Amino acid sequence: MKNKIKNDLILVGVILLLSVLSFGIFKALLRPGNSVVVLVNGEEKHRFSINEDLEEFIVTDGENSNTIVIKDSEVWVVHASCPDKICASHAPIKNEGEAIVCLPNKVVITVTK
Repeated sequence: MKNKIKNDLILVGVILLLSVLSFGIFKALLRPGNSVVVLVNGEEKHRFSINEDLEEFIVTDGENSNTIVIKDSEVWVVHASCPDKICASHAPIKNEGEAIVCLPNKVVITVTK
C-alpha cells in the first residue's frame, strides 16, 4: 500500500513538473507583434501599428459596433454593442497570434508580425 501511494505522489510530481516546464517554454516563445488587424465578417477592414496610440470606432453592419484602444503596445476593446460584452472584458493583447473575438458582431482583432 505504501509503494502505491509513493508511486502516485511521484506521478503527480512529474506531471506538475512537466506542466510548469511546458508553461515556461510557451511563455519564452511569445513574441511581441507589430500590427493589429481588424477583421469584420471575415474581411480585413483595418490594420494599425501596435506602436501608435489610438482609439478606433469599428462599425460592423450599421447597427453594431466595437471601440478598440491601442496604447502602450497593447490592444483591447473598451466598448461593444453586443449583449454579452465578453470581448470588452478580455485582457489586453500584445503578442503575435493573440486575438480578441466578438462573435455577435463578427469582429476579430488579431496581433500579427
